[in-house]
Amino acid sequence: MCVSIDTIEDTCEALLNFEAEGIGDSNGEKYLRLYGVFQAVFIQQSAIEHLCKSLVKPFPKIKDISDRIDVVEANFPNWHFLRELRNMAVGHPIEYKRKRKGIIRRCVITRVSISTQGFWLVLYNEIENKIEHREIDLQKSYLEYKKEASTILDGVLRNLEG
Repeated sequence: MCVSIDTIEDTCEALLNFEAEGIGDSNGEKYLRLYGVFQAVFIQQSAIEHLCKSLVKPFPKIKDISDRIDVVEANFPNWHFLRELRNMAVGHPIEYKRKRKGIIRRCVITRVSISTQGFWLVLYNEIENKIEHREIDLQKSYLEYKKEASTILDGVLRNLEG
């Protein structure tokens, strides 16, 4: 539990830096910061999930991210969206497989589009032999994710107080 709390604090530091400083100027800095934002959110989610499991059994909306993705999607859409986006664009860009739908995607973040606001993602769906372009509003999704994470942590606090 202490490690979860420390990890949440550490990831908050990283994400607060992103909020204050943005994505950066040079291509290398942009990629490092973009990858870092996604990784910080991913690690933070795992720490929050572990904290929930440790303190509130079962937590009302999130029991296990991997087993209950439908519950997460419905109640915390930006939590789910950023996690999936991280897995697809940063975690497994060469071959991202969605087990539930049997889809294999390959992803490229368009370098010239990277900004603090977001970026363009090019996806190739191997099964459908289709290329898709998506504009990702990172700023909006991240700010909404923060609200969702706060809601979850507030729920843990209320449960402990009650």
